[in-house]
Amino acid sequence: MLKVFQNIPQRVIADKKIKNEFKNRFNELNKQEKILQKKMHDLEREKLILNRKERQKIEENINEERKVFASNVQNFINDNHIRQMEEQSKILIDIQKIVKKIAQVNHYQTIFDINSIVYSSNMKDITQDVIKKATK
Repeated sequence: MLKVFQNIPQRVIADKKIKNEFKNRFNELNKQEKILQKKMHDLEREKLILNRKERQKIEENINEERKVFASNVQNFINDNHIRQMEEQSKILIDIQKIVKKIAQVNHYQTIFDINSIVYSSNMKDITQDVIKKATK
């Protein structure tokens, strides 16, 4: 199943679709990260010039922004993962339908994932058949 999943064009299409969906959020996170890095760099550079109270206030602001940024990154990762799982589920359903059709046409009674079999003396690998049908 894994070999089929990795070699069908629907996976590449889904990857591009998800990447495009999340592009704006990814770019926004990059901007936030650069702004935060600049603020930290500026603080480090001006550390000796600022009085203790000013420095503490800036450090508190930076720490708060870091927390917000970390939360935004985690939300991005979670949302991206959910979308990937949704697309993978759709593809796996399509693969299962193709496998079922191949089994019916060829009168196979049982089909196993090749990774689940320890030994078989008489076996037909239909991986390429599934990939061909998925490509059509």
